[in-house]
Amino acid sequence: LQYSDRQKNCAEKATAMRGLSIDDTLGKLLMATIDKLKIKKSERSNASSCVNNITAKVVTHLKQNVNWCKDIERLRTGSYYENVKICEPDEFDVMRSIPVDVALKRHPNKHALHRFLNEDKTIQASEMLSEFRDAVKETQKFDIIPRCPAVTLEVKMEENGKTISIDFVLGLKVHRASWPDFTKDGFKIETWLGKKEKANMKHRPFYLLFIWKNTCCEDVGYKCCQKECLKLLKYLLQQLKEDDSKSRKMSKFCSYHAKTTLLHACATRGTDSKWHTVNFVQHLRKCHLPNFFIPSHNLLRQASPSSCDFLANEIEFQLNNNFLIFS
Repeated sequence: LQYSDRQKNCAEKATAMRGLSIDDTLGKLLMATIDKLKIKKSERSNASSCVNNITAKVVTHLKQNVNWCKDIERLRTGSYYENVKICEPDEFDVMRSIPVDVALKRHPNKHALHRFLNEDKTIQASEMLSEFRDAVKETQKFDIIPRCPAVTLEVKMEENGKTISIDFVLGLKVHRASWPDFTKDGFKIETWLGKKEKANMKHRPFYLLFIWKNTCCEDVGYKCCQKECLKLLKYLLQQLKEDDSKSRKMSKFCSYHAKTTLLHACATRGTDSKWHTVNFVQHLRKCHLPNFFIPSHNLLRQASPSSCDFLANEIEFQLNNNFLIFS
């Protein structure tokens, strides 16, 4: 979201915690919207229990029946674990990773994944995903929804009859001395989390599918506005997508665009006091939103210029009219 100088900083929760009053209409509306997006504890508990039970069955089956999944690990990432899920607990990302050695080669004694290697040592991802999907299908009677690269299960809960979707996402956990060269110009968190933290993270294993694991000022006891800003932007995109007259123009946009924009904002504006602008509109005008970890990858490459302009205009309209879409 992009805010003009005449409007107050939209870090409402952070501002409130500093003891300052929020008496403007826009601030009250956004705070009310944040409250509306909260998920009821009972619904959250029922959904998470269902997801955990299904996940346990799937993982047990994979470990017992797929030789290259014997060491499969759980990675707690995604909007549910990061507490940025909005409205209803109806979609869950379940990230599972396979540890691999960076020196993986075509040799039967090296690694169970050797048979998925091409001659140039690239991995046959589609073949891996196909085998992974077939194994998940064997666990129970589920509706499998084609949604690459995830294996998506649709399940109806007994408690309330609601349908939830569970995305099983497969990734490779890679151990090596440092991250690949193509990430050297990305991950600019020095002014946000510090050089030491960046160095520490760069020496940890990396995953082929990078998912933002939220680390912010909350970890040291100060409540920031980052999650609230992300929830509002996600909700704005969701509302526009649900409008039949606008859904076609919105088809190429997703919550990861919002999350990436927030990451860039956090990296360039380390404190809430600097958050008078978050430049999603500027990215849309240029049809260019660099992947936070791999800057050469443009996340808006599949969106047409007209679609980008459409969304930029919608955001500016909502901004200039006190976000009527949230009323």
